[in-house]
Amino acid sequence: MKILVAEDEPEILRIYKLLLEEKGYQVFATEDGKKCLNAYKTELNKTMNGNIPFNLVILDYRMPEKTGSRWRRKSWRSVPLKNF
Repeated sequence: MKILVAEDEPEILRIYKLLLEEKGYQVFATEDGKKCLNAYKTELNKTMNGNIPFNLVILDYRMPEKTGSRWRRKSWRSVPLKNF
C-alpha cells in the first residue's frame, strides 16, 4: 500500500513515516501541499494507465503553500481520487 503524507512539521512528518513504514506501508513524505500535489502528479504519470497512484493521502490541515483543505479543493477535479 502506498501512502502520500504532507506535513510541514518535520518531527511529526518523521513520526508518520516511521510508524507507517513499521506497518509495511510505502510512504512518500512531503513538507507542504505544493510538493504533495507534485508528488501525486509525478506518480500518476508513472502509472500511464490512469490508476490511482496512492491508496491514501494524509494532509495536514494547515501548511505553507497549500493547506490540506485547499489542496483537496484545487485537486478534486484535476487528479483522480478515490475515498478522499
